[in-house]
Amino acid sequence: MRYRILVVVFILAAAACGGSSSTTSPSPPNGGGSSSSSGNGSTLTAVIDGATWNQPNVTARYSLTNYKYLEVDSVDGSYNLFGFAFGKFGDTGDLTTGTYEIGPTNTNANFVTVGGTPTWTASPGVGTLPGKGSGRVVLTSFSATAKTASGTFSFTLVNGSSMKTVTNGTFSVKW
Repeated sequence: MRYRILVVVFILAAAACGGSSSTTSPSPPNGGGSSSSSGNGSTLTAVIDGATWNQPNVTARYSLTNYKYLEVDSVDGSYNLFGFAFGKFGDTGDLTTGTYEIGPTNTNANFVTVGGTPTWTASPGVGTLPGKGSGRVVLTSFSATAKTASGTFSFTLVNGSSMKTVTNGTFSVKW
């Protein structure tokens, strides 16, 4: 459960840095190791509320902590951030291909506007707090050795009664 909280906090903290043009990922939680990248041919495309999202600033980071996870972030020219992270809760091995859903796995997604407000989120429940939003990441290829991953995703992100729909998502990243 603590891992879920850390992943959500990590993505929100990364989003709060919205005024910077840097694509370097922040340090991982709990002082664990990680590898990250930007500007190396990584791609992320999606349709968010009917508009194409295909930004050149894509960063991937694979956490090397006990509960490994992959984070993928993309920032547009106005410093709005769309990102997601997914991993296997309770499993210390590398990620494997398959489906990672909001709720049963440590998967979450966020769309954050400049300055961090408002934020639309899909995240699992934590403790007594209910989950919100929905969605999944389908990891179609992954290599910790080659430091590459690719797959598809879709989410319904929520902010109060407001929603953002993310469809036709694809990513191919290196870290």
